[in-house]
Amino acid sequence: MTKISRFAVACVISTLPVSPVLAEDANFPAPEVASSAAPAPYSQQFGLAMRGRYVTVPSWFLGLFTKEATPLNSSGFVIEGFRRKDNFDISVGLGYQNMSPPFGNWLGRGKEASQDTDYVQVKGMSLISLDVNFVWNAFINEYLGFYYGAGLGLGILTGKVLRTSAANCNSSNVGDITQCKPIVCAGSTCTESELAASEGGKDNGPGEPHRFKESSIPGALPIINFVGGMTLRFPEARGLELRLLEAGFHNAFFLGSSVAYLF
Repeated sequence: MTKISRFAVACVISTLPVSPVLAEDANFPAPEVASSAAPAPYSQQFGLAMRGRYVTVPSWFLGLFTKEATPLNSSGFVIEGFRRKDNFDISVGLGYQNMSPPFGNWLGRGKEASQDTDYVQVKGMSLISLDVNFVWNAFINEYLGFYYGAGLGLGILTGKVLRTSAANCNSSNVGDITQCKPIVCAGSTCTESELAASEGGKDNGPGEPHRFKESSIPGALPIINFVGGMTLRFPEARGLELRLLEAGFHNAFFLGSSVAYLF
């Protein structure tokens, strides 16, 4: 065979596919196979939450500003939308809190019980709030985590506060509304009709009481919010979170729990 024909045969053989056996024997690299693994989920999610709360302004806190007051024990709730990126949430919440304590006597610090005690009626007072919060999540494992954060907002106050000067009061009975009470009340406790009948004039103290509406209550006020709690997650129900043992301050102290769902 001539040199030219041998060269032609060699060129033809070089264009033929090599069998897997020959490729393996010749230490040729195996062809790459496309990976079937799913891509990592995007770190940003959106969610909704509903919070239920027991709201309180306790006696020890009121005692920082008053000698006598009626503590608040009520309820509230918040509807919240939030964005989570990694373990950081930014949320916007619309909330409601009942801010009406029971009727009772109030006396400010530095005031004289016999002259400055008022029988106070808080009627229909509630706080409707819109606030923005920043919350950090710390997950211990796939089931359990903790969260903490703070925020600011604006609250609208509804309702009214009515005051009537009380008589026969001293430092020992200022909290007893059967003894320390307006003189317009004939029975052991005051009735609405008796207090309403006293309206229409200037309240001139214990000897000449006239019920009046407190004018210093603002229509709106800033919201200061602090929150912390424990989160329980369910890997079988991806996106569902129960927020247990929630506590904080939202212009009043609160305890509660909530449920959230991330999309």
